[in-house]
Amino acid sequence: MFIIVLLLAPSVCHSFSTVSNLMSTHKVAIEKLRIDGMSDISTLRHILEFEEEEVKERIADTMEWRNGSGSDIVKRATEAARLANGDGGKWNNDPVLDMAPNYAIIKPFITGKEILTTSTRKGDLIYCVRAGKV
Repeated sequence: MFIIVLLLAPSVCHSFSTVSNLMSTHKVAIEKLRIDGMSDISTLRHILEFEEEEVKERIADTMEWRNGSGSDIVKRATEAARLANGDGGKWNNDPVLDMAPNYAIIKPFITGKEILTTSTRKGDLIYCVRAGKV
């Protein structure tokens, strides 16, 4: 048995817009909500995910978590992504996995026999998990 998870941003699921189109469509809102420490893409995600009256509060909540109780995982993820991208531009997922919290516990169960990662022609990530083997 395989579980297939197609990872799409909520906006892509609904409209199949490109990121550049979404950035252009929401440019004014992104500029209005821009704060230090949050990328425009993250701001866009909040705009797409939450109702207009909630967005500013949710961004503040996210930044509070990133700078507070989530700071360790944010730092680790940032460093892992830097290391994963460091091999001449070719992605190496090992640093990401190795730096993930509790990965050592599940590592024996996460191999090519259980999980397949691929993408659609449009570049969306598809993650297939053979549930009976995990």
